Amino acid sequence: TGMRWKLAQLKYGLTGRIPDGMLVRVSDISKDSASSYQLHDEFINQMLVSLEDSNRRRFVGRLASGDARG
Repeated sequence: TGMRWKLAQLKYGLTGRIPDGMLVRVSDISKDSASSYQLHDEFINQMLVSLEDSNRRRFVGRLASGDARG
């Protein structure tokens, strides 16, 4: 319901969590799947490295503070 939606928004806002996402598609027309996946991986990594931290978080989020990686 509308009220539940608003309460959920309020809860997320107060905790600093944003339950949004972004879908990005990477593809090419090669018939060599292994080579394509490697190319995609390299492209995505280069793209993420080139972004400033704040913009990178918009793409991939950030890890929870209890996570050993972040």
